[in-house]
Parts: sequence; C-alpha cells; structure tokens
Amino acid sequence: MPRCWIMKRSVRIVALAVALIATACSPELTMISDAEIATATEIGTQRADYFEGVRAEERLMAECMAERGYEYTPIPAEDLLVFTPDLPGYGMTQSLLDGVRGVDDEPPDPNIARLRKGERDGYIRAATACRDRVSNAIGGLLGTSAAVDARQLFDAAWEDFYRTPAYVAAVEDWSACMADRGFEFSELREPTLSIIDRLVALASSVDDVTLLDEGVVRSVLREELAVSDADRACRALHIDQLELDFKTRLFRSNPEAVAVLRSATRGESN
Repeated sequence: MPRCWIMKRSVRIVALAVALIATACSPELTMISDAEIATATEIGTQRADYFEGVRAEERLMAECMAERGYEYTPIPAEDLLVFTPDLPGYGMTQSLLDGVRGVDDEPPDPNIARLRKGERDGYIRAATACRDRVSNAIGGLLGTSAAVDARQLFDAAWEDFYRTPAYVAAVEDWSACMADRGFEFSELREPTLSIIDRLVALASSVDDVTLLDEGVVRSVLREELAVSDADRACRALHIDQLELDFKTRLFRSNPEAVAVLRSATRGESN
C-alpha cells in the first residue's frame, strides 16, 4: 500500500496540518504532472509541501516571539525534517542507533546561543508558549470542512482500492515473492511490524542501568535492511505500478481535493 513520508520534527513527530483556513476562495488548480503523481503521498502531497509548512510554522514563531520581545531567527526547514526514505531500511533502527551513539537529533537553537545566560530562561519560557500557540493554530486547521472532506475522500478511495481483486492478487504475488527471498509475510504491513516488534523487545530488555549495545542494534539494522530490500524488490515487481496507476486516476479525477491538501500542508490560506 502507499507509504506516506514520515517526518521527524526535532525530537517530536509532527503531522503538519493538511487543511485550509475556511474562506470563500479555492486554491488555484494546476494540472498535476506524471512526475508529481509518482512522488506524491496517498493524499497528493509532496516533500516540498512539508518543507513549506515548516517554514510557515517558523515564520509564525518569529512573529510570536517578537510580540514577547525576543528576536527569533527561523530555523531552516531542512534542519528540522528528516524523511524516512532518506534513512537506511525503513528508517526505524537507524534512529535507535543514533541514540546509542549519542547523536542528538534536535538541532541546537541558534537563537539561544546568542543570549546571555541570564536571558535564556525567559527566552525558553516564551519559546515554549509560542510553540504551543503555533502548533495549536496550525493543528486547528485540520478541522476545516474542506480538508476533512478531501482527506475522507482519499481515505475511502484507497480502502476500496485495497479490496479490489487485482490488488488482493498482487499482494498474494508479493507474498510469494517475499517467501522466495526467505521471508514469510502475508500482508504488506508485516515487514515493518516485524522490525517494530524487534525494536520493542530490544528496548524492553534494558533499563537506566543496562545500556543498549551498539553491536546488538547494528544486528537489528542489518535485519531491517535485508527485509526492506526484499520488500522493495517485491513491491516493484507486483505492487508499485498498480498503485501508481490508481494514484493517477484518483488525483486526475479529484484535482480540487489535491489542491486543498497540498495548499494546507504548505501552511497557506486562501
């Protein structure tokens, strides 16, 4: 099934708002290209849309902090987002390995570094309040009728697609392909769930005193790479083209819904 990009915003997972402020205007429609369809998520959004959404969030942070008497230089979106397709395997074990190595995935706030020590506590309190305010403002857009309707349209369409005989048969072919490569899975979600189970078991085996061994984490990463490589190869043979053909029909038939969700993800109001 289609895989959305998952974004890591500093140390927290952020689902950027995919909605528009309700207005009488609609987003300007443009014909979605074949290339855009190929790289789109299952709701039509693009990687660039999420970067623009973070830039919008950072601009709101700067405005809020200015109201509180602090200068806030927006942090580049490229420093705040990590897309799991850019990480090894499914992008799960690598994050744990970085933690074992002591790699901090939260970029330092350059705005704090330029303050005197006595000013930092006040800045941090203001930044915390502003971040809550900005998150609430953007998150509140999720409830707009245009965004809800668009998302429900796509969700229902994909669920219907997953039940089609052609897709069911394709999953069976994918399962046989995985078995040929030494992995027994019957559902497309099972490879990632198997790695999640391994990571949960690994995390539960340690405590504040017993630390994770990097070698053990690396062994799980090797397992994840083997599973994900087989998964991608079998998807390419049996699933990807079927999903791409469906995405093309879906997005070409519903350009308004695509425009609503893309525009909202970018933090735009119309």
